[in-house]
Amino acid sequence: MDVIQKRCAGIDVHKRAITVCATVPAETEIRSLATDTLSLWSMVE
Repeated sequence: MDVIQKRCAGIDVHKRAITVCATVPAETEIRSLATDTLSLWSMVE
């Protein structure tokens, strides 16, 4: 199978939670956060 994109990101937004995923050639990071203000500000880091 051929690689089409080397970098990719996605976001899944619900009423009480947000899940964010980012993939680069060397690693993948997935974060899940609550939707309250304090949790959303922690995503800025």
